[in-house]
Amino acid sequence: MRSDPGSTTRYIVRISRQGANAFGWEICREADSIVVHRSTRSFATRIDAILDSARTAAALSLPVVEPAPTEDKNRNRD
Repeated sequence: MRSDPGSTTRYIVRISRQGANAFGWEICREADSIVVHRSTRSFATRIDAILDSARTAAALSLPVVEPAPTEDKNRNRD
């Protein structure tokens, strides 16, 4: 897939089970799902896997792209 010139490459994190009581993660490019980095160890909880993936993304200097805030639809009703 091709991206628009000047657009920022976006990344996603996939958390997956590794056995009955363990989790791992992968950081992938959003456009084509190519794995950029994956955990080399297992984590006892999903939260531990998420935190470790965030530390790795920061170390790799991957840009953080936050979704635009959504407006509460009920707020503007009369």
